[in-house]
Amino acid sequence: MLGYLWRWGAGQTMSFFGLPIPSPFARFPAETVAWFHTLHDWNAWLIMGLATGHGAAALFHQFVLKDKVLGRMLPQCSLPRQ
Repeated sequence: MLGYLWRWGAGQTMSFFGLPIPSPFARFPAETVAWFHTLHDWNAWLIMGLATGHGAAALFHQFVLKDKVLGRMLPQCSLPRQ
């Protein structure tokens, strides 16, 4: 949503599957557009950090703790019978 607000606030047209979506708003002041851009960038870095941390935690459980957490997340039909 921040990306749409950032681009629309700057008066740019967005496209969705090739269909142009004009801005439903009047142009925002330059400070507001810059604020949306900054929020968009910080949120992107936050999401990448969380995803990286989540993947690192999964690998830590698999290879260091060896507690079979990843195997327990699989559907029951995928687990080998014992």
